Amino acid sequence: VDASIELTRAAPSPAGRSAITVRGEMRFRDGTATFRDFPYAFAEMTGLARFDEEQIEIVRIEGVAATGARLHASGIIAPPLPGAAVALHVRVEDAPIDAAMLAALGERRRGRRRSEPR
Repeated sequence: VDASIELTRAAPSPAGRSAITVRGEMRFRDGTATFRDFPYAFAEMTGLARFDEEQIEIVRIEGVAATGARLHASGIIAPPLPGAAVALHVRVEDAPIDAAMLAALGERRRGRRRSEPR
């Protein structure tokens, strides 16, 4: 993880000290992740996020699964506080419907696959 954080405080006003503002960015590489409710592992993850007091912008996250599936994600989390609105765009390409996918889906969510006859 590489991070750059900038803390800024304007000159004091007659009312007193000015607030400190924070902004920065974080880059990561060689990450691994799964989602608790969908445990399909992605590795070789890289990403870039930028943040300030208003929002966290996920500029990009990319990774690859052992099956060759590729993950691409971006989005906004705002404000960066508990209860924030989360708007993520996640795209997975070349994900085979195989044992790893079925295991990640779990028994409850498997249902009927599109390739099965009706």
